[in-house]
Amino acid sequence: MQINTNLQKQDYIDAYRELVAFLFKHPIVAGVIALLCLGVSVVSFTAFPLKMGAYSLLIWLSVAVITTQYRTGSLQGLLSELAFQQKIILPATLGITILSWAGYAAAGFLLEAVQLSQMNSAAENVSSMDAVAIGGIIMAASAVCVSQVLPLVLAYFCHGLSLSRQQGEKIWLKLLFNHKAFLAFLPIAQVIPVGMMLQIDISAVFLLAATLYSTFIFFIVFNIQPSAPQRTQSFDMVGQL
Repeated sequence: MQINTNLQKQDYIDAYRELVAFLFKHPIVAGVIALLCLGVSVVSFTAFPLKMGAYSLLIWLSVAVITTQYRTGSLQGLLSELAFQQKIILPATLGITILSWAGYAAAGFLLEAVQLSQMNSAAENVSSMDAVAIGGIIMAASAVCVSQVLPLVLAYFCHGLSLSRQQGEKIWLKLLFNHKAFLAFLPIAQVIPVGMMLQIDISAVFLLAATLYSTFIFFIVFNIQPSAPQRTQSFDMVGQL
């Protein structure tokens, strides 16, 4: 299996292009992940641990749906894939929920952003933020994508491809310290200040976009090719590479 961690600017652009084309060609899949996003959005931040657990499930399920359809050409192997990946999905979701309960949520920045967006104080009106403040929020949101969302998606791929934890860490660190990877998430990161100015909870949309984009980045990293639509085909990342 050939692994490419020396991604160039064109690779990150291609990931956006492939993502948009994929969703356009598969409206049912797009609808499924949109429903997942909607389901997470209705969970209130007053139930903070539950919200964080829902975020985690949104990431794992979205990756499973996109990867199954992309790799096999159908969603018929989705349940088998989820059963296989549950060895990392369940512990990760439980761990994030517990950490969130203790106040160490992986997406703590998102909570703060949403809380700020809901403030109606005239002295701290979100719409009056200057360019420096907005730029800082965008940079922080992009950092969340690279440091938190990207490794979660990578863990999914590493488990499916039978890569060791050490191999996964090397791949993540390679991308983490690649400034192109950080810059590639900036368009997605702009969702956060937009949501703040509109005073709506748009954090689930932000996480979903980052997750889908990360998935297509790893399609390039691991040289995973799409399959033509098929009626019946089981999903097995290890066996088909």
